[in-house]
Amino acid sequence: MKRTYKIALSLVLSLGIVAPAMAQDSFPDVQDTHWAADAVKRLKLEKFIQGMPNGNFEGARGITRYEMASLVYAVYAKLVCFDEEVAVKIKDLEAKINKKTGEVSTPAKSDSSDLKAALSSLKSDVGTIKAWGSDISMLKKMTSTYAKELTSLGADVSGMKKQLNDLSLRITALEKKTDNVVISGDANLFAFAGLKDAASTSGYNQDGRYAQGSTTGAGLDTLGVMHELGLKLSSGGSAERAWGAELVVGNAAVGGFGNQSDFAGQIGSAYGTSANTEVYLNTAWAALPEVLNSTVGRQGLNLGSYILARPDFTSFYSQDRWDNGAYLMDGLKTGTYGFGGITINGFVGRFGATTSTGAAVQPVLVGAVNPSRVLGGQIGFNLGSVAKLTGTYVNLDGDAGPVNRQEIYGVDGDFNIAGLGFKGGYGKSVRKFNSGTISDADNVRYNVSTSIFGDINVGYDHIEQNYSAPGDWGRTGVFRNLVDVNRFSADLGFSINPKWHVNGGYTSNKAILGAGETKGWNVGLKTALTPKWQMMLTHENTQFDGGFQGFGPGSFARFSTIWLDYDAGSNSLLKLFYQVGDTSGLLPTPGAGPAIGNQKGGFFGMQYGIKF
Repeated sequence: MKRTYKIALSLVLSLGIVAPAMAQDSFPDVQDTHWAADAVKRLKLEKFIQGMPNGNFEGARGITRYEMASLVYAVYAKLVCFDEEVAVKIKDLEAKINKKTGEVSTPAKSDSSDLKAALSSLKSDVGTIKAWGSDISMLKKMTSTYAKELTSLGADVSGMKKQLNDLSLRITALEKKTDNVVISGDANLFAFAGLKDAASTSGYNQDGRYAQGSTTGAGLDTLGVMHELGLKLSSGGSAERAWGAELVVGNAAVGGFGNQSDFAGQIGSAYGTSANTEVYLNTAWAALPEVLNSTVGRQGLNLGSYILARPDFTSFYSQDRWDNGAYLMDGLKTGTYGFGGITINGFVGRFGATTSTGAAVQPVLVGAVNPSRVLGGQIGFNLGSVAKLTGTYVNLDGDAGPVNRQEIYGVDGDFNIAGLGFKGGYGKSVRKFNSGTISDADNVRYNVSTSIFGDINVGYDHIEQNYSAPGDWGRTGVFRNLVDVNRFSADLGFSINPKWHVNGGYTSNKAILGAGETKGWNVGLKTALTPKWQMMLTHENTQFDGGFQGFGPGSFARFSTIWLDYDAGSNSLLKLFYQVGDTSGLLPTPGAGPAIGNQKGGFFGMQYGIKF
């Protein structure tokens, strides 16, 4: 079908005014397995489309402008009819309420039930109307586009435009009349297990973790289960000021996945599946527009990959709390103020979120500093279409130790040179004790990257051995944020056809002061198995040569993975995974389990999540 017909179809379905489809309402030439079969059934059931004279749908045939105009008018008529029905419901409900308030005696229970049912139905209808905003705009545009054809069909185009404009104004007013408190949340279940061969103590995954078992011998490692419930409260449209809070209950935050910034300490350790359920306050903030347009309270802080950004080494678990790259800060962030192409914002606060048992939630770690306080700011320069530069300064302050303060600063930007886009940056980190500088050498980073044709990405990073920041600038095998490296990376992705997508990449890390290098490549294939199931196959291979970072010759890390995702709806997530890992010659690292050496095994499981 042509693009315009797809737009019209999506418009009809998103308006939420069509009834569920029945199998007998299909066209003979529309197979039940086709991706649009259910939508076509619903369109026919509601009489938006009639099909061809021979009774078929003939979906591959191009639609004419007159047929398009007819569909636009049918949608408009249905929408107006629905709106009029809601208006009648409102009048009936007002009449019932007025009647009840005029009565002296208490209304009968059945009468109250009728009122509740009517009110519930009305709330549902109003909710549907409030979701029409962008669709009304689309319908207004299509009415103008097909004005000539609509007129020839006898439609009053001017009247249509006026009524659609009136509806748009009413929807805008409805959107502003939301509840003062909005309740939402999510619930997730993550289950996993491992396999290993006879010579291995564990089967490591690409995050350097394993599933409990740590004894030699082939077999199934311990089954692990994590659960997490997030409950959000936030301000509605009619609240005096914006605010939000999220309470989390589960066993994933501390004993399960552990601290994401301490990825080196987690390598070679098991997931903590026996952890007790803990409760913690993830966010609790309020807007203060009268004080520099600030937000105050517990909130996320993310200043960029090379400055301050929480790494995500939960590759197999998807949840925004874990994936958003933000550290939890109790403090104040100012809004962004701009003048003459310059923008400024700042922040000050403390780290130290804890659970109900006093365990730390995602504490910040940077080199030898475990900071408890943070302050800093960013200044932006907008140089028209040529460049956008952002300068960042952050001061991380600890309480004790040989190093108790870390200053990190840099400039990052987006550049447009001769129509080609680049990203680049430069920065330094300085270790200090009170006011004395401990280290201010070999502590520079700079990086540049570009995207060619939108499908090819090339980048270069220079990270010196004393550069230290709680950031997230990449994974090599099971290791993250390598320093003392010059890194080159290139990746591309392209679609073979609408069903098949291929991607691949190459990365090398060469030591700056030390010896050796790593070479790694990866390839992936994604396809739709059915209208509901998608499959992705990936393989990556990282080789450590020449004594790089002290690794023995021939050390490697290889991972092959199959992912299955099921489309359970916009508010649900279901995915299954199976990964085969093979590591050899990697150095022992801190952790609760056996050191990574020659390990081979599998890691598999599933995640199911819902949003409400």
